This record gives sequence, structure tokens and C-alpha cells, in this order.
Amino acid sequence: MRIGHLILGLLVTAILAPNGRAQAPSTLLIKGATIIDGVSDAPLRDRSLLIEGNIIRDVLAADAAAPAGAQVLDLSGKFIIP
Repeated sequence: MRIGHLILGLLVTAILAPNGRAQAPSTLLIKGATIIDGVSDAPLRDRSLLIEGNIIRDVLAADAAAPAGAQVLDLSGKFIIP
């Protein structure tokens, strides 16, 4: 199970981290995750996170439609923390 989490972490890092060969997508929609933002009283379950460039633009419902041209990453059952 920990190997799966490690692989998922590396995948997300590879997508989001800038490097010489690949760029982060201009728009990324991460769907279905539980978000722990450190501000809310409880985790935000089954949400989507809209990222444009390097900026988090919005927290949406899990079934939110992806903007045109956005890369979609399904993290259902996973957690996003700062």
C-alpha cells in the first residue's frame, strides 16, 4: 500500500513540478480527493481542485466539469494536504 502511495506522490510531483523537459499543464483539475486545508473544521470530502498555472483557482464539487483543454487527474479516495 505504501508503494502505491509513493508512486502516486511521484506521479503528482512529476506533473506539477517544473523541470527542463516537461511543463506543468496550464490547467489541471484534480477530481474526487479529500482536501485537508488546515483552515476548515473538517476535511472537505469528495472535492475537485482547479489549478491554473501555479495558482489554485477554486475548490469545486467532485463531479465538476473540466474546463476545455484541462488535464484531469482522478484522486478519488486520496488526500490533498498543504
